[in-house]
Amino acid sequence: MIKILASSDRTHMAEKMFQTLTLNEGSTKPNEITYSLMIQANKRNWGRALFYFHQMEHASDMKMNTIIYSQIISVLGTFGKWEQALRIYNRMNEVGVKANKQTCSALIKAFSRAGLWRDAMRTYDAFSQKGLKLDVLTLNAVIDACRRSSRWEEGLRFLLTRGSLQTANIVTFNTLMGACQTLNQSLRLFTTAMDQELKPDIITYNTLIHKCTRSANWQKAVWFHRHMRQSHVQPDSLTYNTMIHAFGKARQWLRSVSMIRYMESQRLRPDLVTYNSAMLACKKARKPLTALKLFENMTSSVGRDAASYSTIIATLGHSGMWEKAYEIFLGMPSEADLAGNLIIWNSMLDAFAKGKEWRKAHEFFSEMQKNGVGADVYTFSTMINAYVTSGRWNNAMKAYRAMKSSGIEIRPAAITPILPFFEHLAPDESEEIMADFKLVGMRTSRFHNLGVYMNRAGSSNRSSA
Repeated sequence: MIKILASSDRTHMAEKMFQTLTLNEGSTKPNEITYSLMIQANKRNWGRALFYFHQMEHASDMKMNTIIYSQIISVLGTFGKWEQALRIYNRMNEVGVKANKQTCSALIKAFSRAGLWRDAMRTYDAFSQKGLKLDVLTLNAVIDACRRSSRWEEGLRFLLTRGSLQTANIVTFNTLMGACQTLNQSLRLFTTAMDQELKPDIITYNTLIHKCTRSANWQKAVWFHRHMRQSHVQPDSLTYNTMIHAFGKARQWLRSVSMIRYMESQRLRPDLVTYNSAMLACKKARKPLTALKLFENMTSSVGRDAASYSTIIATLGHSGMWEKAYEIFLGMPSEADLAGNLIIWNSMLDAFAKGKEWRKAHEFFSEMQKNGVGADVYTFSTMINAYVTSGRWNNAMKAYRAMKSSGIEIRPAAITPILPFFEHLAPDESEEIMADFKLVGMRTSRFHNLGVYMNRAGSSNRSSA
């Protein structure tokens, strides 16, 4: 009965059954199998699993075995408790219980989750030297440790020097490609996998297309999409969402939008990520009407999140369509994750600023404070910009000082908008700005030329005085 409960994840009922057995004064008592099942039942609760392990360990009538040790090492490894897993493995050796492939795999996975690739390799080598023929799952656990540590070269070297290349499968190479920092590194591994006559799967192609996106190489992403279809691997939503993102980064907005229609022709339903990525592509290409149409096409089944609203408001704002942006803002649902989202409010504030509506920006900024939304350096930078472009020097300086008094770290983005009206500042204000700029300039050498400009403006200020 405990076996059925453990396998069906009804842990609470399994615990009750175990307690009944423990309190039973008859001949039926928990044995090694019972404890093994209780550890299995608590595979999602390492503390309880360890409790049953220790209880069994201290029972005089119980004989510890390989299965029990391997199970608890596996549970601990799943939760990143590699030190405890290693201590139990050492204790296993001390009491003379022989480890097997499952023990090795469990210990390597514990190291893998912690990114301890050297320990994972050493353990693999130690068990191999004992004559154990380790399977590809254990090998992949070692490679995964390299992935978690971004050590793809070490992983590949391990395959080549241990003679494990013939054992490797496509999962091995997918894991290594996931660890690569560049597209060229991933392509090198892809070529090696092809040389081994391994068949790429959906994860292979999705990983490679993702690397193309990171490298801003949308043409290569298209090539891999063609290659996967020629290899009879069916693209999924992740494939297309990643490609839409790749197009967006390269300002290929029309390709991004067209990909939605192509997805639908392949009987794949565009999701929230699809629409958000396509709208972002339109934002970068300054295509507000197309972005607006995408926003309106987001049905209730797809939904809209904070990214949807911030993107469409920013897109409209960048094109001077602040009225439509504000209409969308006012029509936004009152859910807490939307109503109090600083990015959405900043996007709307920026829309007013870009529309040269400083009064509306001023009122909106006050509304932000009343609603407890808060403010960051981008909020204040936007307000300073709005004031500066309308010649409201005093307001700009007040906003700058309000930012400083709120404890927000001074950044070049907040100081730069003040430079055009530097000559209008009072001597104490100009000295304050110059001191702040020098403070930032110590960390931001690329603003050196602006620093020279400010020094010149400051000299002019003092001369006129």
